[in-house]
Amino acid sequence: ASLYYILERYEESERYFVRCLGIDEKTVGQNHPQTLGHAENLGLLYQKIGKQQALMQLIQRYQARSAPH
Repeated sequence: ASLYYILERYEESERYFVRCLGIDEKTVGQNHPQTLGHAENLGLLYQKIGKQQALMQLIQRYQARSAPH
């Protein structure tokens, strides 16, 4: 995903960041540093390519997870 980002192949980068994030959430959990790193990278990609709505949804998704219950 990161290599595609560097190569400015953003569609492929997004696909792989989303896939990594899904795998991480299922295997190591939603609050694991690796998962959060992939979420951050996906957010940076969304910001770079102007997908503001997707970025806001991602932020809201992770804010909800970190809120105390």
